[in-house]
Amino acid sequence: GLRNYPFFLAFLTCLLLLHLCVIVGCMVWVSVLVGHRGHPSRAQGAWSVLGWVMVGTMAISLVLVAILWFFHSWLLMCGRTTREACKRLEGHGCTVCLRRRPSLLHARDAVTVHAVA
Repeated sequence: GLRNYPFFLAFLTCLLLLHLCVIVGCMVWVSVLVGHRGHPSRAQGAWSVLGWVMVGTMAISLVLVAILWFFHSWLLMCGRTTREACKRLEGHGCTVCLRRRPSLLHARDAVTVHAVA
């Protein structure tokens, strides 16, 4: 909901940066492997294929996460949450700079046997 929306956007941003770092790291690794002089061995060829498969997989995943990030950034600019957009509800107008609502969980309350049963 509204309480964790900024944290979710920060998570998606970190996920995008992680994908970029892994893709660049795999590309550097493959280029170093292929860059050796002489004929590449069979093992080097297998490792370079594995590296390019990893790059391709991470690139597809990066595109999917980027779509999700752009969708939520658009919702943020429109002042709507995911629930409001999917259920076609009226938005509150502000999602990130809004004052945090009270939590629905009372974590500091004492748990008793009667409350559990």
